[in-house]
Amino acid sequence: MRYLVVLIALFFVLYSCKSSKSTYTITKNPSGNKSLAKALTVPASGKNAEDVIHSAKKYLGTPYKYSGMDRSGMDCSGLICQAFNDVGVNLPHQSAEQSKLGKSVSLKDLKPGDLIFLGATKGSDKITHVGMVVKVDNGKIIFIHSSTKKGVIEENLLEKWYQPLFIKGARLF
Repeated sequence: MRYLVVLIALFFVLYSCKSSKSTYTITKNPSGNKSLAKALTVPASGKNAEDVIHSAKKYLGTPYKYSGMDRSGMDCSGLICQAFNDVGVNLPHQSAEQSKLGKSVSLKDLKPGDLIFLGATKGSDKITHVGMVVKVDNGKIIFIHSSTKKGVIEENLLEKWYQPLFIKGARLF
């Protein structure tokens, strides 16, 4: 009997620890507002790209911290996750998961609010970094991101360092 109780307890512990892959999609609710859904549709945030950009800019100067999501430190995906959380939209914390959301956008079609995804090396298709476009003007695409050395900053995506690393853009709004 004792063996059976231990076996049942072990089964519940192992079953409760299994991982599940979350799926996220951007959907429109009946009012036409966009919202993020995690398997089920959630109420629309009523927010737009400008609101998320404003939220992200509040973190300018925040130091880099791996897996961080607050003013004490944040990584690139933590910045994006927190900027959206601030306006009531929950995103996954991993940049690769964030890249699966929204509509794909090419480099030439990027606009403010779009997410940009970069690889570690030129020609790579493995996403290792995320940022958000905050301004497109005068041949520049300014994006906000969390740099390992400088923390949360704005930079030009078209600079020789970043442009070759560009993999894709995504429009969530």
